[in-house]
Amino acid sequence: MKKPPNSQPVFGESGVGCTFTNTGNGISIRVDAQPTASHPFRVRLAGKSNGAFKFTVTPGTINGIIPEVYDSPDLMTKQPRPQGSWDFDANGYSWLYLVAGNTGSPAYGFPETSAAQAGYPMVKAYNAQQTSSDTSGFILLAAAHKDAQTEKITLFQFVTGSLWGDRVKVGNNTAQYFFARV
Repeated sequence: MKKPPNSQPVFGESGVGCTFTNTGNGISIRVDAQPTASHPFRVRLAGKSNGAFKFTVTPGTINGIIPEVYDSPDLMTKQPRPQGSWDFDANGYSWLYLVAGNTGSPAYGFPETSAAQAGYPMVKAYNAQQTSSDTSGFILLAAAHKDAQTEKITLFQFVTGSLWGDRVKVGNNTAQYFFARV
């Protein structure tokens, strides 16, 4: 490809995501810090308020349903984004789960689709790891550890997308829950 006549490269100016500089030693390109990408169920630390360490979660869905957050009637999409409180155990760990229940007898649909019912999907922090049961399925979204001396929180993200879930119950066996990223 031919260069247009009288064209000159532009130096010392910024482009999208980078800065070009022409110095006596040559040309340099500085790649600017890129914003951290977000994804459904991304957990972020949100500081400390009233003695509690807080977090926010980017909205996501399970089977196309937007969950509630933190034992409140608010959906994840509420603005400003609701903050939850970590619930640390004696060793400094907290686990953040998406919990969803079934509709109960006779159909036992999963997950519950009525926000007025107990099994409606919710994101919540616990001070112990949770186990699924006949009535509720749990999937671990993230975990956090708080250092006892510095109070620095380290975050471990496990789920990075919206989910599809299924509940399978056979006979007297405990229900099994299966989750897939959408």
